[in-house]
Amino acid sequence: MAGQLKFACGARVRVSDDHHWAAGAGGIITTYPSFISETATGELVNETTMAVPTLQGIVYQSWVTFEEPQHDSDGNGPYAAGMIDNSALASLQ
Repeated sequence: MAGQLKFACGARVRVSDDHHWAAGAGGIITTYPSFISETATGELVNETTMAVPTLQGIVYQSWVTFEEPQHDSDGNGPYAAGMIDNSALASLQ
């Protein structure tokens, strides 16, 4: 699990170009808002990482505040922030 907890609050990141939404977006890792941590199906691991159960197993996601608002894969939005799989994030620092 330690490898999944790779982003500290304030880290600059970029979403991979092939992620299903916010592809290529830059942003900052921030703490999960209470309305998300209280209603999400996942379990908050620390202030920036949530373990989300999926059919493929646990996926670790971070809360990213985007440099520019993003639309989701359904075209909804724009959203100022969102949950992004850690596997789709690269550090810019």
